[in-house]
Amino acid sequence: MAEANPEQVPETKQEDTPVVEEQKNKEAEGPKVVRVAGATPPVRYVDNVTRQLKVNEEVQLSGLGIAVTTVVTAAEMLKNQGVAEIKSIETSMARVHERAGQKPKIVITLVKSSRFDEVYEVKQAMAEENKEIKDLLKAGRDAMQKKIATPE
Repeated sequence: MAEANPEQVPETKQEDTPVVEEQKNKEAEGPKVVRVAGATPPVRYVDNVTRQLKVNEEVQLSGLGIAVTTVVTAAEMLKNQGVAEIKSIETSMARVHERAGQKPKIVITLVKSSRFDEVYEVKQAMAEENKEIKDLLKAGRDAMQKKIATPE
C-alpha cells in the first residue's frame, strides 16, 4: 500500500457557500477561518462573518487565487459598515497541488469594531423588517393569483 505524500494536498471542490473551518488545535483557540470562493458574492461572506463575530472575537477571511479579490472586498464592506476592524493582512504563495503550481493567498484577520453591538442590532432589525415586507408581498401576490385563477 502506497503512503500518501504529506506535501500533497488533495483536490477539494469549493462549494458555493462560505465554509467555516474548525480549529484543529483545540489547545490554542484561535480565530474561526472563513474560506472564500471566488464565485460567491462578497455579501454572502459579510453576513457570515457578521454572525461569526457575534460569538467570536476574531474571524479570518482566507482566499486563494481569484478569491483574493472577494476576500478584500468582503473585508472592506465589513469595515465600511462598522462591523469589523482589520487586525492584520497576510499574503503568501500557496502550493495547491503539483500541476497548478502556486497561487496567491491572502488571510485577513478581522476583529469586532467598537460599534459592533449597535450595528448588529440595526442589521437584525432591518433583516426582520425585510422578512416582514417579503411575507406581505408574497401574501399579496398569492391573493392576486387566486383572484386571477378564480372566474367570477
